Amino acid sequence: MNHALYTARILSVALIAPLILTGIALVWSFSLAAQLPARVVVHWDLAGHPNGYGSPFEFPIGIASVCLPLIAIFGGTVILISHRGPLTPLAKLLAVTSIWVTLIVSTIFLGSLLDAHAGEDIGPVFGLALGLATVVAAAAWFVLPKGVRGVGGKERPAVTPVALAPGERASWIRTASLSTGLIWFIILICVAIGVVTVVSTILTNGQFWWISFIPVVVLLIALSNFAWTVRVDARGLTIRSVLGIPVVHVPLDQVISADVIDVQAISQYGGWGIRIALNGRLGVIVRSGEALEVHRSKGLDVVVTVDDASTAAALLNGLAHTATAPAAGA
Repeated sequence: MNHALYTARILSVALIAPLILTGIALVWSFSLAAQLPARVVVHWDLAGHPNGYGSPFEFPIGIASVCLPLIAIFGGTVILISHRGPLTPLAKLLAVTSIWVTLIVSTIFLGSLLDAHAGEDIGPVFGLALGLATVVAAAAWFVLPKGVRGVGGKERPAVTPVALAPGERASWIRTASLSTGLIWFIILICVAIGVVTVVSTILTNGQFWWISFIPVVVLLIALSNFAWTVRVDARGLTIRSVLGIPVVHVPLDQVISADVIDVQAISQYGGWGIRIALNGRLGVIVRSGEALEVHRSKGLDVVVTVDDASTAAALLNGLAHTATAPAAGA
């Protein structure tokens, strides 16, 4: 396939189309808002009936504050994935999500704005938004190039278990953390969300005060994912966040085997933190590169990116073998 066409198809779905749609929605919404009274219906209850009033300019502000950050996150991730390697199914899903979210949010806000003056039932707008966004997103999926499965790093040799004598104890512990640059990026994202939240709260006269919890939640999620303590001992594998939660634990009696693999954070897991890959593995991902992979008898296999993963895998295999040896000899 022509590389320029390949890249253009990805850019069109992940970034260009969502940005154009957002631009059209913003221009149209500002034009409509300028023609409306100073106070219109800006909020509806769960049944779709009007129950709140405010400035019509809340709608274009809402479109910009929701769509632009999401396009940057989804579209930017897709471009980064496709720049470093073939387009994966996960990248395709993110690209389609970018255009789906943009359409559904823009349609809801525009439909709400069109009904704001009359104060009509807003219920049909949600159905229209969902249907339109789903149809366009489905078409966008087929516009994108075919996703390539199995994108990963180089193969590594099998891990030799550590030989432990009966009753001998051993443990291994390391800290896995995000890079400094990525931590600063997350901080900037949290600050941007905080600014948008404060501005939106002020412009709506505190009507949507509850959205002030959004940056707090985002910050807590970020803090709980930026550093992890990884421990291998007689209890099995324990991966604990720097905040104490969440905790991922694989008991020793569930360990089938441990290996060392190479992980691509974005193309395989869609980013960093605690995630589930499309192949069903639970990942604690702080970077691309060397990772410990644990195959278990119950639940999802676990992957954690950590230095010296070969030592951890060897010890975990040795501990598991020692734990099952008496039963095997009985």
